[in-house]
Amino acid sequence: NTEDDSLKVTGYVDLGLEFLGSDINAAINYFDKAIELGEKIEFKSGLAKAFNAKGRAYAYQGNFQEAILSFQEALKAFRETNDQTGEANILSNLGSIYYMLGNSTKALELHFESLKISEELDNNLRIATSLNNIGTVYLKNQSTFDEALSYFKRSLDSFKSINDVQGMATASMNIGEVYFLEFGRKESRSNAGL
Repeated sequence: NTEDDSLKVTGYVDLGLEFLGSDINAAINYFDKAIELGEKIEFKSGLAKAFNAKGRAYAYQGNFQEAILSFQEALKAFRETNDQTGEANILSNLGSIYYMLGNSTKALELHFESLKISEELDNNLRIATSLNNIGTVYLKNQSTFDEALSYFKRSLDSFKSINDVQGMATASMNIGEVYFLEFGRKESRSNAGL
């Protein structure tokens, strides 16, 4: 009921985020309302958040093309408002989408770009997340398991530096997965007489 349209944009985004886990279509509807009003009043930071949230909703649906388009709009708005943390976050989101689409080269390019910005900002949460995402891409290929392990270990150290328990658990689990897969690979080679 507020008269402040920028607060309405933020409210629509918040409402959409509440529905993200239970009713994706309702969530997207709220994000669309936020975008429509945000464009009308040229509220760039609100638009950035709305497009980011809409991209996440499409990603949850598996609608990766629409997710990319929404994330690209969010990236543009974050850059226009000089919000580098938001920019790093969106680059990371885009990297994850390209990874899911099987484009590891593009995924790594985006994750490294996100990492560079995060390091310039000295944002340890974003640094740790980027390192973990890079490790995940490297884990996809047996020939880059060593790189995956290195990035997961760096990610764990970064999560430890900010005492992010969930992040530490994720990085530790990923390190364990590298060792598990590496052990399985060595076992199959020894059984084959290699």
